Amino acid sequence: MTAIKLRLLPLFFLTFLIVSCSKKHHASTQNPKDLSAVYEDKFHDSTRKALETKLHQWMLKDSALAKHFVFTNDGLLFYAPDQTPGPDTHPKFIIPFNYLGEAIHTLEQDPSGEHFAKAFTLPFKTEPITPITGPLEPHFNPSDSLPLRGLRVALDPGHLAPNFSFAKGIEKKFIDLHEGTDSATQIFESELTLATTYLLKEQLEEAGATVLLTHTDLNTPPIGTSFYKWINERFYSDLNSAFQTGMIDSVQKAALEEQHKKIPSEKAYAYIFKKLYNPLDFNARASLINDFDPDITVILHYNVDVYNKPWTQATTANMSMVFAAGSFMEGEIDKQQDQTDFLRLLLNKDIENSIEFCNEVQKAFEQQLKIPAATPQDSLYYLERYCIKTSKNGVYLRNLSLTRKIHGTLCYGEPLYQDNVHEYKKLTHSNFTDAMALPRIREVANAYFSAILTYSKRQLH
Repeated sequence: MTAIKLRLLPLFFLTFLIVSCSKKHHASTQNPKDLSAVYEDKFHDSTRKALETKLHQWMLKDSALAKHFVFTNDGLLFYAPDQTPGPDTHPKFIIPFNYLGEAIHTLEQDPSGEHFAKAFTLPFKTEPITPITGPLEPHFNPSDSLPLRGLRVALDPGHLAPNFSFAKGIEKKFIDLHEGTDSATQIFESELTLATTYLLKEQLEEAGATVLLTHTDLNTPPIGTSFYKWINERFYSDLNSAFQTGMIDSVQKAALEEQHKKIPSEKAYAYIFKKLYNPLDFNARASLINDFDPDITVILHYNVDVYNKPWTQATTANMSMVFAAGSFMEGEIDKQQDQTDFLRLLLNKDIENSIEFCNEVQKAFEQQLKIPAATPQDSLYYLERYCIKTSKNGVYLRNLSLTRKIHGTLCYGEPLYQDNVHEYKKLTHSNFTDAMALPRIREVANAYFSAILTYSKRQLH
């Protein structure tokens, strides 16, 4: 380790290095106690190599971000984007390998990252953290009749439009197909995902699982207030809070205030929904799930052919894909919350476990729904631009808000294209009750359920 790096480390770390070097000097005596230093060195070296590999393979979509992470023989230094690594700059965070377990525990127990930010910086001082939720007793206890007994599963039905008009005008998650008939086929995604979630919840509970839904109807979103009511009652208070906490900056705040003046313009509503209401709703979903402390989280979505916009005609394309966390890009670790989320995902096994679970979900999509996996050869711009492909077929890493914020094993699923020439006919319905009765919706729920069964048997029991 260079003298420059040594000057950046806290006193306890230097003391450890001196003692460690002294142990290595006498290791040749073969005293079992002295050999602990050799084993410690091997642990540090393997830890460093594993983290470096993971950083470049799964975490960084933009290689320019690598300069913010400096590995030494004894730990990881993180420099914020506004810092220039060097002898005169203290890193924002320091994670000694000797304290790796404490760092992971702190990041997992405190989703805000504030305790970690205070403890793992200079001067270095770890303090006990009071668990936000007490450690759960071993609870997954399957049996022949209840194969998921005790398993905790969080289900997040994607999107929140309460009706087609809102989905088309504000949320922009819909299809409105005109296939040579007098009447259009109008489908909005939030209704499909909620219907699927209800069917999946029923199956999971019958198998003994404990299930959380982030919302149970389309009029009560996770944020707790419908959009138009929120505009009237909470816009300014939430806007100011978002600014004070660093969620938005002064330019974004001013733009939102300007758009609010243009209400009831539909464009103004759509802007405010996308830039403030939806991010706040993501935060609410993540908080509900993290407080529940699930073994598995499923984020349910349905896809469309991105090249078929505005989705007024059917497409022959149809693909499936799943996402886990990772693949950060330039500008996505500027905020402290994003930095601590990044470090949690780098240090713990959430991504590794999620890839395995995602793989089971993707295989179920292909085998049961008969939908091929999206590949790099399909030239989908969002897979090329934002994602990192894993070694698993159809499994991609992407830094989506919920894949980043939600702790633990998760899968963000996109089983099929709603606007496919065959699929839309299987998804056509007149109301929510009809949607739940659709055989294709049942098939999608079955695919998720079988994947959860398979994963829980292989990985959790």
